[in-house]
Amino acid sequence: MSRSACLRHGRSVVHKRPSPLGIEPRSTARSPAVRQTGARILLQYFSKTGEPDRGRRHWTATGNYNQFWLIDRWFDNRTSLIVDPPSGRMPPRTAEAEERSEAARAARATEGPQSLAQELARLGSGLRCGGGRVPMTGRGYNSNYQIFQSAEYVAIQMEMMHDTRLIPIGDGPAGSPGPRNALGTSRGHWDGDTLVVETTNLSRGASGSSTDLRLTERFTRVGPDTLQYEYTMSDPSTWARPWTARVYMRPAPGTGVIYEFACHEGNYAIEHTLRGARMQEREASR
Repeated sequence: MSRSACLRHGRSVVHKRPSPLGIEPRSTARSPAVRQTGARILLQYFSKTGEPDRGRRHWTATGNYNQFWLIDRWFDNRTSLIVDPPSGRMPPRTAEAEERSEAARAARATEGPQSLAQELARLGSGLRCGGGRVPMTGRGYNSNYQIFQSAEYVAIQMEMMHDTRLIPIGDGPAGSPGPRNALGTSRGHWDGDTLVVETTNLSRGASGSSTDLRLTERFTRVGPDTLQYEYTMSDPSTWARPWTARVYMRPAPGTGVIYEFACHEGNYAIEHTLRGARMQEREASR
């Protein structure tokens, strides 16, 4: 017998706690109106300060096309998704991680692409419709997940990029991990009513990690309409200690099914990006 459910993120909580909020895990505001006001303050805080994150700054220009595309949110009084460390912020990065980041920045600044393939690779997987990713932290839109459960497998279909994770359950033979890939190699087991999924063998890191990241996800039904999704990131070459974040999912509105996310069809982003680059080169050569 199999079961399925279609769930989505709709969180309004920031990933890591902004410095002005100190170490408070929850806001003292009780009413939804006050919480919404607090959320707007947080958004304004990030848009004004562009708080540094691994040498980059948050984009404040166009966002996700425009606000029309953003899904509806629900509000609670948590001040960050990160629940461990208690500070609500990511642990210190290691010297090795900083060296990796600096080397990557230097390479981008001094080594231009030598071929079209290299140029496309530098655009990032999102523009190239490069498939799903883990952990399943959701986005501002297309943040739906359809979960299919049987006795031996759990399949999670992700709306964004229309990719599917197929997770064997139990203590079966490990087998060969195969080539590294964006979703890694996963295996799950039950810890009481909680599904625990361990993932390694990733082809790219997450949140600035190396490809040696070990991701531990915990799926727990904590209410009739609420699934708690908790994930722990462990990579000694990147962070001084593991860290954990917690997200809640609720049933997705609508038909209860996920329709195809046709990324390649109508994808003008790469074409326009390359055209812009060629135009800049012509302008520079005049």
